[in-house]
Amino acid sequence: MHQSLIADNTALQSRDLMMRSKLQKMLVLQKENKQLGSLLSGKTRISSKVTMARILAIQTNPSLQQFVINQGVSDKVYIGQPVLDGYGVMGKIVSVGPLSSRALLVNDDNFSIPVKDYRNGLRAIASGTQQPGLMVLDNVARTSDIRVGDMFVTSGFALQFPVGYPVGHVISIQRKPGVRFLRVEIEPAAHLDQSQLVLLAWPEQAKLRAAVSAQLHAPLPDLTK
Repeated sequence: MHQSLIADNTALQSRDLMMRSKLQKMLVLQKENKQLGSLLSGKTRISSKVTMARILAIQTNPSLQQFVINQGVSDKVYIGQPVLDGYGVMGKIVSVGPLSSRALLVNDDNFSIPVKDYRNGLRAIASGTQQPGLMVLDNVARTSDIRVGDMFVTSGFALQFPVGYPVGHVISIQRKPGVRFLRVEIEPAAHLDQSQLVLLAWPEQAKLRAAVSAQLHAPLPDLTK
């Protein structure tokens, strides 16, 4: 009888473990389905080619904020390519391998992106700070019309990111005596510490960017003739 109870208890524990495992898998699937829904929503806001990718690894430390995705050269991923989630800009590709690629997160201090205030069109550059969930606007004049809560979106000026995609909203504005510029802090719109699925975009501005670059580097015409 005692042995039978032990066996029954072991079987129940095993069944409980299996049920918990299945429940966790269901929770993961629900979370991924929610992310998938947000990605599809984000996809509708992009007029260029996009494809879905999965984050394989993520590294956040004081010197580097980066992640690795499961697509590479064979998927035509390129350096500088924008990476998005369903809520905002996640980062950009900085190296490409045969089957995977590495990207910087938006809060890495080597990351910067041209943005504009969705409310009034004010243009600026948003840069990473190496702090979790924090970006800043560079060299913003003290007289600028910026408010806490303002959403900044991609301006498209670098011809690298889709135009009008969320980057982040203002959470703090500091005016320090004797300092010419405001310190404007932004919380990224992307779910940097939650997203497992991301979008890779091939902006339609790529060809235009090459043409603009050629024009900028072309020799000036001789106006004396």
